[in-house]
Amino acid sequence: MNATLLPGLGSNDVFVAKFDLSGNFVWAKSAGGPGYDYSRGLDVDARGNIVLAGTFAGTGQFGQFNLTSAGAGDIFVGKIGFTPPAITAQPLGGNVLAGQNLTLTVGVTNATGAVTYQWRFNGTNLAGATNATLTLANAGTNAAGTYDVLVTHAFGAVYSAPAVISVIPSANPLPFVLAKNLGGSGSGSLNSMARDANGNYYFGGLFQNALDLGTTNLVSLGSTDAFVAKADATGTVLWAAQFGGPGADSVNGVAVAPNGDVLAVGLFRNGAMFGTNGPVASPTTFPSAFTVRLSPSGQLLWFRRVLNPSVSGSPMSQNSEVVVDAAGNAFVTGKGIDTLSFDEGATTVTHSVGWDYVVKYDTNGNVTLVTNTGDVTGGQYIHDDSQLAMDAAGNLILGGAINSAGHVSVGGVNLPFPVKGNLDAFVAKFTSTGSAIWVRSISGPGQEYVSHVAASPDGSTYVLGAFDAASDFGNGVVLTPDPSLLATGFLLKLATNGAVEWSCTVGSGKFTPFGALAVDRFGNVYVGTVFSGTNTLGIPNAVSVGGDDAMIAKFDPQGRLVWAQSFGAAGGDYINGLALDPSQNIYFGGSFGGIPGVMGSGQISLAQMSAVAPIILASPLSQTIAVNRPVTFSANAAGSGVISYQWQFNGADIPGATNSSYLIPTVVPGSGGNYGVLIGDAFGITNTAPAYLTVDTSGVPFILTPPQ
Repeated sequence: MNATLLPGLGSNDVFVAKFDLSGNFVWAKSAGGPGYDYSRGLDVDARGNIVLAGTFAGTGQFGQFNLTSAGAGDIFVGKIGFTPPAITAQPLGGNVLAGQNLTLTVGVTNATGAVTYQWRFNGTNLAGATNATLTLANAGTNAAGTYDVLVTHAFGAVYSAPAVISVIPSANPLPFVLAKNLGGSGSGSLNSMARDANGNYYFGGLFQNALDLGTTNLVSLGSTDAFVAKADATGTVLWAAQFGGPGADSVNGVAVAPNGDVLAVGLFRNGAMFGTNGPVASPTTFPSAFTVRLSPSGQLLWFRRVLNPSVSGSPMSQNSEVVVDAAGNAFVTGKGIDTLSFDEGATTVTHSVGWDYVVKYDTNGNVTLVTNTGDVTGGQYIHDDSQLAMDAAGNLILGGAINSAGHVSVGGVNLPFPVKGNLDAFVAKFTSTGSAIWVRSISGPGQEYVSHVAASPDGSTYVLGAFDAASDFGNGVVLTPDPSLLATGFLLKLATNGAVEWSCTVGSGKFTPFGALAVDRFGNVYVGTVFSGTNTLGIPNAVSVGGDDAMIAKFDPQGRLVWAQSFGAAGGDYINGLALDPSQNIYFGGSFGGIPGVMGSGQISLAQMSAVAPIILASPLSQTIAVNRPVTFSANAAGSGVISYQWQFNGADIPGATNSSYLIPTVVPGSGGNYGVLIGDAFGITNTAPAYLTVDTSGVPFILTPPQ
């Protein structure tokens, strides 16, 4: 048998030989004894095990088994089992947008000889699918199902774990459950939006002439007035507050405190009214910054200005964003020139020509911190609206853009300027006391601009911005802008130390504030932005109906597109606010020219897309476990794409507990309590009913306090 010599054990022996499909010899084995032995039948199961039947006489050696016949000829049945190859990388299930390519891969080790592959779809072999990688081009809805692969080598075969693939419709993957327009006789803009735990919307911006909010009508006192409003989950406006005077006034940022108070920041000009406080003076026709705090019912609690005492030059200040910590303190970012007064002269800070600041107000409006977050010397300075976010640890994430011919310092860190293009950007992380943790410059051959920043639960940072020249943002990948656009949008993820983890392009961009960002509790990021012409983010490509169309896209923490949804009408469509609830329902606002079949055009628009949560197949069970013993809780769910898990103990996340089961190796008395798991997929998040662990401490000694 080629290079294999089988020793004869007697008169007639049994042998089995394997040949591949081309007739090449693979291996051979023999069995039998000194008598006459015959093979009468052979079969092979799906895993390559061989079942052999025949007769033998006398004694016979069949592998590790020795048989003795009871007569002249007895029947034997034997099974030859082999060690299958080891699969080191299972094919991964997930979701694919209709029209995209689907690729599945299996990794194998400990294989002997040639390795063959046969992919299956819902249990049926796929013709020609005989490589380690399976690629299906232009996947349609009929590609959804279960895939696995049979891996065979010389001595056995093994099936991979199943990979469940969901095909997501490329158009409108999530249904609209709310779409409402608000407007009036003049123009208006929604600039910022927030949401509370009860599903209420809070939004602010500016309007001209009159603003019809359904239950409330506002009339401008001048050019444009600032406003902030609260609406319930149906989009019905509960109250609205107006700030303004004869000049142009605007709300730029809105946030909600844990107790339901509402914070709004922006700019005003001379003679503005703030409730019964007014007209309030601004030194010149140049804008001055303001912060207001309103009660949950919309009553003005306090307002604060940021003023430049000088009346020469350009005594300007402007607030652009606000975040609130767990204690209700407000952190406000803005920009100003020269000396600035933050609380009617009680706190005055002087810096160079132009500088950025973060000011902290307590719940009563007292200034407790002013931090210089950006400074320039020796040149002209223009710093566009800086953006602000807060991570789970209370650290501040600041993003902005700078055009300067001089030296620029952010948080005490010198950035590599002069600017290579006309506009460069930066992102920085500060402690809640104003100390810089890290600063990252975004400086390429063209213009770069940061429009929004958002914090992920793991401490990483997402950045939405715009650029106009091919650039490596720091991860070794060169992004190329769309040459048909004045600016292309980019999305970055920065690690906890500020290093770039990944980058990608996202539709159109602008070198002024645009779009919106939100992050869910699994670290997926949602981008609200615009595009014109052809949007290549989703496949098949979407084409804008007219001008700019709006788009919302979801990316997982590794930067993979989960889904994208676009909408628009003949007019321009813009998303300026985006928020999520714990179930991943998506709330957003802006100005929409219309959503075909959903809503018409409006100056100020509110909308909600409904999440579709995974289905829980098995919830964890309550258990009673003795102290010092292990315990495991398990859950299972079905959904679209990759399923994510986060186990919780008494409502708090358990670090690193992100599998479908959770093991406590050694139960202690403090282990007792409620265990549940949050489960998420491409379209939603749900949570199981809690399981209660009772710790039995009877009869088993244990150490409450180790020796000191």
